[in-house]
Amino acid sequence: MSDVKKELTLLVPGFMRPECVLASEQPTLPLLLSRADSKRCSAAHLDALVFELFSIPTVDGELPAAALTYALDCGDPGDEYLLRADPVYCQADRGRVVLLGREPGLTQDEADSMVADLNRLFVEDGWTFMAPQADRWYLKMADAEQIKTTPLSTVMGTNIHDFLPRSPKRVELHRAMSEIEMLLHSNLANQQRLSNQQLPVNNVWIWGGGRLPAKPKTAWAQVWSGDSLVLAAAKHADLPRCDCPTSAQQWLQQAITPGHHLIALAAHDEVYQFDQLWFAPLAAALKSGQLDALTLWLDNGHQYTITKKSLRRWWRRQREMKSFL
Repeated sequence: MSDVKKELTLLVPGFMRPECVLASEQPTLPLLLSRADSKRCSAAHLDALVFELFSIPTVDGELPAAALTYALDCGDPGDEYLLRADPVYCQADRGRVVLLGREPGLTQDEADSMVADLNRLFVEDGWTFMAPQADRWYLKMADAEQIKTTPLSTVMGTNIHDFLPRSPKRVELHRAMSEIEMLLHSNLANQQRLSNQQLPVNNVWIWGGGRLPAKPKTAWAQVWSGDSLVLAAAKHADLPRCDCPTSAQQWLQQAITPGHHLIALAAHDEVYQFDQLWFAPLAAALKSGQLDALTLWLDNGHQYTITKKSLRRWWRRQREMKSFL
């Protein structure tokens, strides 16, 4: 048994989708969830949960993700009010326009080309687009504080018309978004992507407005992730950041610092190896005392906390996995 006292909170966004979970073998997870202490999460989605976990306040419901990730990408933005304007691909579908997600494989040269065209288009409006990372774009504009937005992660796979940015100048804003769509269609880098049979960037998603918040006080021993928002929040809180482990066993070997650790995994389409890679080793670590407590956030509106003691609740019958969806 290790003398290092460790607790772990594990975030697995998008995990509890019926088409994934019910089609895969997860022998350990139903036991963990059946014997855990469960409570409903106040955060409605992953981005909001990140702000909650790092005790970062929101302003009028807006998550200042842009300022946080800008500080990660470029350095302190000062008192600048920033918006994210991320490059996305949308597809028309039976009278709807569905946002299918960020465009993978976008190069920095392609992003620079598109942003240069956008800045030429909106120079008289005072809009400034920036692309310090190929897949993370930013926007500075007048009256940005009046815009209310929806995080990109919650719009994936949905009709964008239900989540378009809201503003007193709604008509002008939505007209500008239509102009952005037309400009990106004619952009030379996009035309080259089409000729190479790659999906184009055909719009930007505006979200995450705000100024850099005050530094939070939070007590994570270490933060393990490849997610830009999680890493930005950890950087802002002056917390140690580590590369995301590929398995629980790797983390157990590397996590020698006592205290409460946070692992935020990327959203996974493939969950078939999760039991072998994560749940079974973590259950074994709880039983052996190598891990003192495990909290799971699996994107179903609840969080589950399991300890060595709670694993002994033999009177709690193991429920079927579908009952947790």
